[in-house]
Amino acid sequence: MAQPLYKDLNKRSNDLLTKDYPSDSKVEYAAKAFDGGNLEANFVTRKDGTSTLVVTPKWRFLVNKQPVNALLELSSKKDLKGEVTVEPTAVKDVKVVATATVKEGDLTETVNAEYRHESVTANVNVDFKAKGVNSKASLVFGNRNFSLGALAEYFFDKNGTPTPQEYSVTTSYRHPNRNLDVGLFGRQSHRGSVKNEVGLHFFQKVNNEVALGGNVVFDTNAPNDRPRVEVAASYAPDANNAFKAKTNGNGQVSVAFQQRLNSRTKLTLSTTTDTQAFSSFPGKGASNVGFVLNFSE
Repeated sequence: MAQPLYKDLNKRSNDLLTKDYPSDSKVEYAAKAFDGGNLEANFVTRKDGTSTLVVTPKWRFLVNKQPVNALLELSSKKDLKGEVTVEPTAVKDVKVVATATVKEGDLTETVNAEYRHESVTANVNVDFKAKGVNSKASLVFGNRNFSLGALAEYFFDKNGTPTPQEYSVTTSYRHPNRNLDVGLFGRQSHRGSVKNEVGLHFFQKVNNEVALGGNVVFDTNAPNDRPRVEVAASYAPDANNAFKAKTNGNGQVSVAFQQRLNSRTKLTLSTTTDTQAFSSFPGKGASNVGFVLNFSE
């Protein structure tokens, strides 16, 4: 099995902490609309009263016997995104993604290249923007169940002057028999003031129904501050129902429930409560509820 990309080294704990906790009201639709293509659409209503409709047709076809995936994302906010993904058959384990995005009138062109191998993976991402070029590169080495990765990100202005954005290093170990992931990471961010963080992440699939995960982050610039702690758990008694819950050191508690209503419909409900807000009357804004209703054909 190939080593994971750098962004996926702690994927299972990140997914447990972030996925399926909707904060807005969203309806999704996906269907096979034409030969070799799909059509996806979603409508989101946010807490501030704004709404957005996004329609995304997707195609899969061959160019000179090379498989190509393409999509065009159209938004009611007049944003636009086009993306083409190529996995050259002549170059094994390589994938190239080219994206053009227009958001609020600004054009961003992105080229992303990935290489995956049993013992090493590499990823390069370059964003071409009006103000300059943002470049991010990562590399992961591994042996069996152990992985070590590093990432560097720089911004180059129009004059070619580089400005560091982030440096990070992550280690990860997977215990196959216990279905356990655990790792350490260090990160230095240069966005605004320089910020140094170290931490650990963990995930364990306790059995077929229960999973636990979380992370602990220490800010080395403020050693007397409490670490940021996030812990989550999921319970899936069967293939049609799932429960999730998470909490952090700031008193926020989130609970989510997901149910497959039938073979084509899935509902996700989530609520987030700020327990610290209840300390003052009347506790306005203490809770937030969101849902996603997904239809697929």
